[in-house]
Amino acid sequence: MKLTITIAVIGLFVFITTPVQADLVELDLLALGCPTYHDFDTPLWSYDIDLGVQFSSIDHVYMDWSGEITGGLFTYLGNPNGPQPANISITAKLGSYPSYYRQSSHWAGESTYPNPEPFNEQSEFLKGDMPLSELFDGQETIEISYDETLDILGDYWFVEHGSISLNKAKYVIDGTIIPEPSSFLIIGLGGLILKTKRRKF
Repeated sequence: MKLTITIAVIGLFVFITTPVQADLVELDLLALGCPTYHDFDTPLWSYDIDLGVQFSSIDHVYMDWSGEITGGLFTYLGNPNGPQPANISITAKLGSYPSYYRQSSHWAGESTYPNPEPFNEQSEFLKGDMPLSELFDGQETIEISYDETLDILGDYWFVEHGSISLNKAKYVIDGTIIPEPSSFLIIGLGGLILKTKRRKF
């Protein structure tokens, strides 16, 4: 009798507390094969994420990454100053081409060129057309790539491309995990056993 009551109480506790807890779910992309070095010739890296959990709500989705970025060197038509340093980026995209719905990037390298510029930050995925609810099942495709874009008019080209060295690259979801079915099973089983015991008495 005491055992069945204990089972029911534990199940009820799990049921009550789990849904309201905020959870951080991290996926180490370097451990999954994401290259630690990226430059203009590095192929885009892609991985089909399956976190193995589902969410009832999501507050934030971001990249927790660090490393060094060495800027590039560009020039353009009519430029009297010759080649100039430029920021480049390491970019993470959720979704697959051509529908990139969410993107997270870190740009650096111009201010320290030709020396690398270190970074260590948590950069949130910018909201696009994809609602966060599409990530509730814990499954998505993520892509990591080198990127270089300049906000100037006219023709330009890179005399020297930059590079990125990653020390850390983690995909992180901050949300509320839906309890596993086993939590509900514990409650139901405890209640069923308790009911059976009562009938015997």
